[in-house]
Amino acid sequence: MTAQNTMSKDKSEKNAKARRAKKKDSPSESKGSGSVRAERGGATVSGPKGSIPERIVKFWKGVVAETKRVSWPSKPELVAGTITTVFILMIFAGWLGGLDLLLRRLLG
Repeated sequence: MTAQNTMSKDKSEKNAKARRAKKKDSPSESKGSGSVRAERGGATVSGPKGSIPERIVKFWKGVVAETKRVSWPSKPELVAGTITTVFILMIFAGWLGGLDLLLRRLLG
């Protein structure tokens, strides 16, 4: 096992322990409080809150926040992925064009 795998495993175990402790310490929901999902620790669905412009602004703020958390590829990874994609598309286009030519000659 590599050092990175060990660190990753330690981190996931630590996160699991923290989740269990948080769940243990949180007050339980009363039985008549609503949805079954809420009682099991899941998300509950409530109606829309705020006006439409406020919800639109909130949505776009969420989009920006998620975009900042994305792990973007480096330039060499991007170039390699682009070259691979174009190469595979050229192979597929050649295969499809050859199949089209063959079928036109056989059927037409």
